[in-house]
Amino acid sequence: IAADRDRLRRKDDGGGCRGMTNRICIYAIAKNEAKFAKRWYDCVKEADEVCVLVNNSTDDTAKILSSLGAKVAIKNYAEWRFDRARNDSLRMVSPSSEILFCLDLDETVRPGWRRILEKAWIEAERNCTPFDWCKYTEILSFKEDGSPKEVFPQYKIHRPMPNIWSHKIHETPIVNENRVIPVDIVVEHHQDKSKDRSFYLSLMEQEFKESPDNPRASFYLGREYLCTHRYKEAVNILAHYLKLPLSNPVESAFAFYYLALAYGFLGDRDKEMQYLWQANLFAPQCREFLWVLIIRASERKSYWEVVKLCEMMIHKISSLPNTLVYTESKDASGAKFYMLYSEALWYTANFQTALAMSDKAVQLEPDNQEARNFRTAQLQTFKDHNGKPVLKNS
Repeated sequence: IAADRDRLRRKDDGGGCRGMTNRICIYAIAKNEAKFAKRWYDCVKEADEVCVLVNNSTDDTAKILSSLGAKVAIKNYAEWRFDRARNDSLRMVSPSSEILFCLDLDETVRPGWRRILEKAWIEAERNCTPFDWCKYTEILSFKEDGSPKEVFPQYKIHRPMPNIWSHKIHETPIVNENRVIPVDIVVEHHQDKSKDRSFYLSLMEQEFKESPDNPRASFYLGREYLCTHRYKEAVNILAHYLKLPLSNPVESAFAFYYLALAYGFLGDRDKEMQYLWQANLFAPQCREFLWVLIIRASERKSYWEVVKLCEMMIHKISSLPNTLVYTESKDASGAKFYMLYSEALWYTANFQTALAMSDKAVQLEPDNQEARNFRTAQLQTFKDHNGKPVLKNS
């Protein structure tokens, strides 16, 4: 990599074939993150430059980061907007930096990230692949056993460019999807649950009021109403979103999904099922929607239905590429899925296949005690009844 870097000459032919100085900058915004500052800096210190804009803090975040070697600026905002702060933090980056990586202080990046990033970047340069952004995976949340619960694709590694961040809250960089390369970097999000985030909802309501026809404003407000148990408001806002011109089929699919969940909490199972199927049709590559249909059928002990749905999921897993396009529950293709499939097969008298599926669950997650206990109980029942288990009524 070093030899390639030295041979590359700086040029820009407009097609993406550019040399690079290979200077990497990590940039971030921070408020009252003193307890995470050292952990965060330890995982980013491989960068050539670390820039942090500290805003409205009352703790020692700025002092700790400065002592560790970060370039720190302090700015207090009278009116808070996440996009404004992020764009201000971009202005701290030195002109010599070639690769920019936005990483918050409640996030960590797994070791080896710089080597992975340099390799992907240089290979793209060598092949004259036009790109400005890198796509990587972020683990948004974890299960109690420490395994990933939700994962999400991120695009916060990019070439230097000004004012790329947009939206008052749930800010996002303005990404050209045709100029993206994948990198095998994994970021972990460890949310500080002690922080007050109640003002998030008011920011979303303000943005929706200012831009009611902006799909993103409607989408995130509807989702937030769902998360804060305001289900009727969620239904109204998400229905409004679905009346707008639909430019992102995956986001639209998740709007149907959130609408389904809201109706489910309101007790309308028919509409919940209707919108779950619509979500599945809009984004067949996503497993989340079919997974909830499987859970609902299992709750009703409708085992034949579970078997058919699980067969659909197996087809989805085997035939559709596992491209991460939005949040994804790892249970949808993990041990929990194969346990539900096995249970349904068991109660529809498909015993051998049921045992194979419970074995698959243990193979996928050998440290999952629930899966191991499930497998043991199945084998014992099979043995006690000479291969003819006692069936429950379905």
